[in-house]
Amino acid sequence: MNFPKWKYHPAMAALVVESQHEEDGLGDGWSDTPPAKVESQAPGLAEGSAGTPPADHRELFAKWLDYEELNGEAPGVLNLLFNAFTARGRQGDAEQFVDVPSADEAELARQKLLGDAKELGLSLHPRTGADKIQAAIDAKLAEV
Repeated sequence: MNFPKWKYHPAMAALVVESQHEEDGLGDGWSDTPPAKVESQAPGLAEGSAGTPPADHRELFAKWLDYEELNGEAPGVLNLLFNAFTARGRQGDAEQFVDVPSADEAELARQKLLGDAKELGLSLHPRTGADKIQAAIDAKLAEV
């Protein structure tokens, strides 16, 4: 068996176990796959809205981890982040991470900023990050 791994319960938050001993100590109702349906905390929410099933949250959570560069965190920290993320998702906020720009799109945006900076007479290194390019453009425009 591969550890650490996620464990799911129909009535409790998902968590990560580090060993077979921890997994055995969980008790009844825990599985390696999320439950088929999640009971929403707010009545009247349909699946696919703010009460999305955990499988959807896992996919969004993985995108969010990539976006925030948090993949290297310890399993316990990832467990806390996942619980907070899914609670936030039940409130309808998780969907903002669905359209994380790809690396190609981010590079195109950075190249456009670099071109804009050049048009303003700024001489920046070709590898300068988008945030620094934007800050230089903002500073230049503030001078005018």
